[in-house]
Amino acid sequence: MRQKFNISSADGRSEKRIAREVSVDIYRQDEPIRKERAWTENVSPHGARALVEQVWRPQQHVLLISPKEDLRLRGQIIYCQRLAKTRFAVGLLLSARAEPWARA
Repeated sequence: MRQKFNISSADGRSEKRIAREVSVDIYRQDEPIRKERAWTENVSPHGARALVEQVWRPQQHVLLISPKEDLRLRGQIIYCQRLAKTRFAVGLLLSARAEPWARA
């Protein structure tokens, strides 16, 4: 089931969000060996909200890879929200358009 969300923020950003679970690997650009496997909750052409198990720093530069969707994009952590003791949600802003997510 896909649901569309229209999210507008104080800075005027507005893109449709689509509830979609996609397996992604998130790499820290300053430590390319270190990665975390994550699952998206929702996606848009220029971003995603993903569930992770470690704390990520806002404005941290990352590389997001999804082999299943043939994506390899640079991005930035926008926020890191604690959901449980070892569970977090991160907002990702992507540097380029994620075409598979734009067509969803």
